[in-house]
Amino acid sequence: MVTVKVLALDPVNEKISLGMKQLQGNPWENLNPEVTVGSRIKGTISSITDYGLFIEVAKGVEGLAHISEISWTDRIYRLA
Repeated sequence: MVTVKVLALDPVNEKISLGMKQLQGNPWENLNPEVTVGSRIKGTISSITDYGLFIEVAKGVEGLAHISEISWTDRIYRLA
């Protein structure tokens, strides 16, 4: 069994939008206040894409390091 929240009803197209994240607290509200723009933090790479790296900085909180920010000297064409 899965518990979800109804987000929207579309009777014309007979569709229902559901969400699971909406049943949990917002992880951004519990982020360490020391995490600010320009600060250095440690994280774990959770996903690699053609356009950058997704880095988990806290449980449920990810950030994107765009491919243009990964190297100062080399042009990176593809990571995966």
